[in-house]
Amino acid sequence: MLGPLWLPVLFFHWLDSAFGFSKGQKRVKYILILGYALTAMFSFFILSNLFVSTVEPKLFFNFYQEPGILYHFYFLVLYVGLFMLYGPFLLLRRYREVLNEERKRVLYLLLGLIFGAMGGVTNFFLAYDIPAAPYGNFFIPLWVLLFGYGTVRYRALGVKVIATEFLVFLIWSFLLSRVFLAADFIGRLIDIFLFLFVLVIGVLLIGSVRREVRQRETLEKLSGELKDLNEHLEQKVAEQTVEIRRAYEVEKKARIELEELDKAKDQFILTTQHHLRTPLTIIKGYLGVIEEDASNSGKSKSAVEKISQATETLSNFVNELLEVTELKARKDNDIIKPNG
Repeated sequence: MLGPLWLPVLFFHWLDSAFGFSKGQKRVKYILILGYALTAMFSFFILSNLFVSTVEPKLFFNFYQEPGILYHFYFLVLYVGLFMLYGPFLLLRRYREVLNEERKRVLYLLLGLIFGAMGGVTNFFLAYDIPAAPYGNFFIPLWVLLFGYGTVRYRALGVKVIATEFLVFLIWSFLLSRVFLAADFIGRLIDIFLFLFVLVIGVLLIGSVRREVRQRETLEKLSGELKDLNEHLEQKVAEQTVEIRRAYEVEKKARIELEELDKAKDQFILTTQHHLRTPLTIIKGYLGVIEEDASNSGKSKSAVEKISQATETLSNFVNELLEVTELKARKDNDIIKPNG
């Protein structure tokens, strides 16, 4: 049980290292610390009855665990809560946030995690007296295949870094074994110096490769963001062009309607002025007749003269208004004709 016991927290730690969930959320870091603390405590009690109370035959197995009280906490908190629920939840949220190649990378890891978690959970059925054999273990290789494909195809784990670290550790192990297998003191001393030299070179080499990989990933990320920005920019330009064209059509229609209303206004004023001029002319004619009548008294003549002056003033105002309106109408026609 010791290997499966550490699987949930180690895998969750790998998720956090690969995607940096705890950098954006301190809660993830606290959950990781709690997971390690619980796993260490369960490991301490793994040989006691508190974790596995006994073993007994179940189905075609001669020995199968019977859960103790701590086993329930391990299953519910670490395996189900951390491994089956919270880990996939973080990956799913990351899948919604990222774009392009990064999304494909997360998708393969998410599918692999689902197959691994659902396959591994079948090992707990018999522990809780559910008569179902752990055939889900046959799905766990899909976890490995999907993770491997995501690693090689989309560099999800930094293949170059892993290969460099593996080769360096292999060389270190070989040189360290030579130190212990040296036949004499001089040979051991030489192997020690050689091991220390290669140790320093290996550390520098791993650091250099990691920096190179980080720079390349940063460049690819910026390139993807720039590409996405360019695509969105073209879309925005197209949308703005459509909006400008639509606004221009609306403005053109409003301008035409405004010109028609202005013409109708001028026509109304002209018509009104003509209607005013006719009765004024008639009034002026009758006033002239009254003024020539000698039978009118002094007061009557004075009143008629005042009415005649007021009528003349009103007539002049109407004439000036008519001339201004006609002049404006001619100017508008001169402006519209060249454009037409």
